Amino acid sequence: MQKIIHNVQTDEVELVDLTDSEIAKLDAERIKRDEIEADRRATIDAELAAKKAVFEKLGLTAEEIQLLIG
Repeated sequence: MQKIIHNVQTDEVELVDLTDSEIAKLDAERIKRDEIEADRRATIDAELAAKKAVFEKLGLTAEEIQLLIG
């Protein structure tokens, strides 16, 4: 992997290889973002399942549910 270094004073652009520690840091950040996204999706899925259970318990039709949540 490489990074771009742009010297704005000279307008010189240089490609530099990332160090092993920079690559490890990027990988750790990606893993953390993936975990956060998975947690967010799991929370949303759980909330939807809970709402669906309430609607089913109330015996509402799909059309009635749509009217409620519009």
